[in-house]
Amino acid sequence: MDFRPETDLRIPSLRDNPQSIKNLHIMETKFSLFNQINSLCYWLLISSDYRTSVNLDAEKDTYSVCITHAGVELYANTIQGFSKRNANFLEHELDGMVAGLLHLKQNVEQKSA
Repeated sequence: MDFRPETDLRIPSLRDNPQSIKNLHIMETKFSLFNQINSLCYWLLISSDYRTSVNLDAEKDTYSVCITHAGVELYANTIQGFSKRNANFLEHELDGMVAGLLHLKQNVEQKSA
């Protein structure tokens, strides 16, 4: 039996499946929002005396962000049923988290100016 890789091992490209392209875009958007959340929390931790906590709990199926200052909770947001959320709704919730954290960052920058 002859082995011809060009015909025997065809790997489908994303162009063959438009749904795959849409799913890839949704994943990239979510990863971008997660990166923004993590970056903002890290910036707040390093650049201020705020304490940050980001937690993805697979057991409880939650994703949460909490920011405290001098023991006082300034910002807290938890997404329950994280893995079961509608993709568009989840993107909206993550975008809201980014907006809240950006607001805190702007406050820190104004106080230090």
